[in-house]
Amino acid sequence: MTEDKEGKLEKFERLAGKRATDIIKGFRQLANLSGKNYAYTEDHVTQIFEAIENEMKLTRARFSQQDLSETPEFSFVKKTSSEDEQPGLDTHQ
Repeated sequence: MTEDKEGKLEKFERLAGKRATDIIKGFRQLANLSGKNYAYTEDHVTQIFEAIENEMKLTRARFSQQDLSETPEFSFVKKTSSEDEQPGLDTHQ
């Protein structure tokens, strides 16, 4: 089907399918970081999944025509040195 003759529904299905597949691949790449070749804390994991869950909520809201603010970038929140002094948080060393 050419793009000129492609209807809005078909275009949505084609693009959404590709983008959803890319997101799933991204999750699998993220999961690869859980291996023993990397070190991370439970706080890292919490921050990552809070950001992902928030973005999923924002995306779903856009499909419901709700207007929520968006922050497109992820970065770890640095804690003060007193907050960092919690033994046993490294899950992989």
